[in-house]
Amino acid sequence: MLVLRVETEIDDIFAVRHPLDYEVLGGGPLVGLCRSCRVETIGGGRGDRLGKGDRQQRTDTAMPETSRDVHSTAIASTLESEIIAGEIAAGARLDEQSLTRRFGVSRTPVREALHMIVARSLAERVPYRGVIVAAITPERIEQMFEAMAEIEALCGRLASERMTMGERAALEDDHRRLGDVAARGAAAAYEQGNTVFHDRIHDGAHNADLAEASATLRLKLAPFRKSQLASADRMRRSNEEHAAIVSAILDRDPAETERALRRHFFSAAQEVLLGLRRRSSAEDLQ
Repeated sequence: MLVLRVETEIDDIFAVRHPLDYEVLGGGPLVGLCRSCRVETIGGGRGDRLGKGDRQQRTDTAMPETSRDVHSTAIASTLESEIIAGEIAAGARLDEQSLTRRFGVSRTPVREALHMIVARSLAERVPYRGVIVAAITPERIEQMFEAMAEIEALCGRLASERMTMGERAALEDDHRRLGDVAARGAAAAYEQGNTVFHDRIHDGAHNADLAEASATLRLKLAPFRKSQLASADRMRRSNEEHAAIVSAILDRDPAETERALRRHFFSAAQEVLLGLRRRSSAEDLQ
């Protein structure tokens, strides 16, 4: 059985998508289990839900080719998780043909997935070798989070000065909803809502070039930001950090908004680095 992660289920709170763990059991629609709400879904459609006893039997192992974009996203998400977890080592070659066989798809979604991996700087294209997994070092992670913290701090400073009353109210509402999500420990929904929250700040800065720069770096950091929000404790602390950010923006305090956002990203970076150290220690004991 092969398990993929793909975003297909709409979340009622943020109107965003739940990641599903899809069990590839053969031809026909995919059967998935949402990691947030634990509802089984067949075919990726919102209305097609199954009970635990209703799962259909499959006879082969090929993924259906009806949604290439969904497949490429699912493959990219799986590879990202494996790279960050160290299951695919730095320097390993992501062979297109091998991945095609592994996931039971044509080469097109695999190529698109590899493009996503490279765009996130988790791998690089090397002449005559192909796509090679990049080394994830503490120094590299610190540098990316440092850059992101400064961009976010500037966005926050401008947002605290430029946000309309409606935008401030929407940010406050986003934070309230995230608190509800954190309270129920729904990591996937929290990660999605966290993106909505930070997007609100980027938009509130009313600077298109700054928002574009933020989006580019956020793409590279996305897998790491997702991994550090997996625990209930980190979700709780993240939400507390968001409270300080919202308070500063509502108070129209640019300096405190900058400080709150820098603290927030420093905290996220430390969580990611702690995960790397734990993984390294576990590998040393093996």
